[in-house]
Amino acid sequence: MTAAVVEQRRAASTRHGGRSAVRVGASARAHRRRLLRQMNLRAGDLDGIGLGLLDGWARAHAVVTILTEHYSANGLFLPSGEVDPSLKTFLSAVGSTRLQLQRLSEHLSRAGGHQDALADYIDAAYGQDNGG
Repeated sequence: MTAAVVEQRRAASTRHGGRSAVRVGASARAHRRRLLRQMNLRAGDLDGIGLGLLDGWARAHAVVTILTEHYSANGLFLPSGEVDPSLKTFLSAVGSTRLQLQRLSEHLSRAGGHQDALADYIDAAYGQDNGG
């Protein structure tokens, strides 16, 4: 089998991708890079705890992003009229995203780090102007 066939078969079993390690990992990597770029940081500027908190936020945010795309394309309800069961995962990821950003902000402020840059990012991404 070619690599394209293997990828097609792997993706065919994915309904929405919110629990796919491959999709979440790729999306999380992009979110991590974007946040670090917006904060004018490199991964090496953070200690182990900061990296862990950043990774936790990025993975949760990736799940939110992937499932938001799924719901935009397919709606919240299944053809049977029931609510999509992945909504529990989505709501959990939304809460986790908020908590991880809060903890990262607290960690950076204690470490004397780049808390102001993170606060600016949070205001820009989740502030009142953006429905937050």
